[in-house]
Amino acid sequence: ARNVLNTAVAKTASIYQRGRSQLYVYVSVGWKTVMAAGICRVYLLAALVFVAAAVFFVIGALGPQHTWAHHHPVKTCIVENAFRHILDPGTALVDGTECGRVGKPMDLETEPHKQYYPLENILFHVQIPFLDGQILSRKFHFVIADLAIHFDNDFLKIVLQHDMNYVLMEVVLGYRDNHRGPWQRMAQGNITRTLRCHMTEWRYLECEHMQLFELGSVYHPQYLVNVAFPYLPLSSLPQYRGLAPLNKLALYVVHQTMAFTDLWFTLKCVLFPVSLVTLCWLLWRLAGNSSMLNLTHKSLVFMCAALTAYNAPIEMLTLYLNIPWMLVIDDFRQGLLISSLFFFWIVFVGEHTAGDRESGLREELWELLEAAGHHSNSSIFMFVYEFCERGIQQCSHSTVFGATSLWRNMCLLVCGCGHVVGLWSTW
Repeated sequence: ARNVLNTAVAKTASIYQRGRSQLYVYVSVGWKTVMAAGICRVYLLAALVFVAAAVFFVIGALGPQHTWAHHHPVKTCIVENAFRHILDPGTALVDGTECGRVGKPMDLETEPHKQYYPLENILFHVQIPFLDGQILSRKFHFVIADLAIHFDNDFLKIVLQHDMNYVLMEVVLGYRDNHRGPWQRMAQGNITRTLRCHMTEWRYLECEHMQLFELGSVYHPQYLVNVAFPYLPLSSLPQYRGLAPLNKLALYVVHQTMAFTDLWFTLKCVLFPVSLVTLCWLLWRLAGNSSMLNLTHKSLVFMCAALTAYNAPIEMLTLYLNIPWMLVIDDFRQGLLISSLFFFWIVFVGEHTAGDRESGLREELWELLEAAGHHSNSSIFMFVYEFCERGIQQCSHSTVFGATSLWRNMCLLVCGCGHVVGLWSTW
């Protein structure tokens, strides 16, 4: 039995060696034929990259829709003290069932005596998703909720005329992990939103949607929003007391589609090993010629490392873990990749436009990189602004820097300071 086994192993090894040798001969002959035909490896690589880009373009053009928006009706509930349900952590959040127990539901569009209900006794609530039995998938990746408030047209004309176009809201966000379980508080805060309205062709004032909150990950299957208005403009006038200025409230929820998430994860799982193998191969080739390294090689390694980090499918962790700061990581990786591409092309073009001239090349190249670094000061300012906004949103999901004129002016100030510093450094 041992002799038979050894004979079989020897024959198998011999067949493998002959097949390997023949394959090597075929590949060598084929490559020599290609080279003899005058087709350079660079042209083949360029053709391969072009085909890959065309394939990805077709996938993006014919692929699934990126995001989807849903309309959620906001319901009105008359309670004894609306602010106690929002501000008191020991008080249960109000949904459709809780409203029937502690208060009375009301239809805002058909109620004829809205002015007789004070604001402190009115609580608006909306469940996401709004139908019982439906849940949010973790593949939605993010959720952005915009609140649409439809005011009376005469009320808006007076408000805009007297520059009182802002509203105050007390908002609390809750969640639950099963259909019948209690709601858990997630975040709450007092927010101010500015009314930006424009006149339609029918001479009717229509206000833009106001961003209410943003979630960096959709870990829980159901969410609940409670909103109360401590202040509305012109509430001292008899005709605009209580809920008289309000006609309708609606919540628009935007999230990533599941089909796009599946395609996104598939592409990342395919491209990440390719970019990782390319980075390892590049490091292995450069390690053997460490004495011949120049700035182009270093910038190429940096760009390849940034691309590998960007292709890493770490977003799949949100399917199993609650990672609300995933959007911060995505923004950082995208900015790192863009910066690496920017500096690589500066070095690449600078060295190739010089031709065979070596004298003064390094000085000219460093001057160009220094100028690019000075102009990137504005990008650094925007980087700080972006991380400040994302960081604050981790503590308060309803904080939006561009929602009020104060934060919007601060954004413009930061951008202006970045450009001034960049121009001054270059000069």
